[in-house]
Amino acid sequence: MLFQCPNCGNPVPPDSHTCPYCRHRLREATGSPLASCILVVLGVVGFAVAMSLIHSGIWAWTILGIAIIAGLSIWGNSQR
Repeated sequence: MLFQCPNCGNPVPPDSHTCPYCRHRLREATGSPLASCILVVLGVVGFAVAMSLIHSGIWAWTILGIAIIAGLSIWGNSQR
């Protein structure tokens, strides 16, 4: 059963988070709390590893650690 978008009045499927016509947000997307916790732990561990590698002079590993942290951050934001 379709319902109407409060913004444009077009029909919208009941499981939609946004209107397919006007992109009006109908409800907040929810993420898994466990996935968020795992992401935070991995970010902290990755940061600690990157910082320890910076102080030991291993730049390749430092860049890899920073890339992993950035990737996790981007992935976490896409899950929201």
